[in-house]
Amino acid sequence: MEEEPNSRLAKDYWDFIKNSNPGRSFWCLVIYRNQREAIRKTSENIEEYYRKNSSLKGLSVKGVGKKTKRILERILADESFLS
Repeated sequence: MEEEPNSRLAKDYWDFIKNSNPGRSFWCLVIYRNQREAIRKTSENIEEYYRKNSSLKGLSVKGVGKKTKRILERILADESFLS
């Protein structure tokens, strides 16, 4: 089975959220889980979009807002992710 293009990014987003504040409430985690799934299921390759534009401005992903995009940009700006 072929991996979806944004699966790794979605996993890294989830890890970032879990590690940034381990005491989050259950409902917060449900919201973040939904955002993770929105990232994973996005048809456009978010990593490629970031490489071309150096930003996620203008990228339209249903269920992903400005704060989530900032977190994704932090993850994508990390050299180890892009290698």
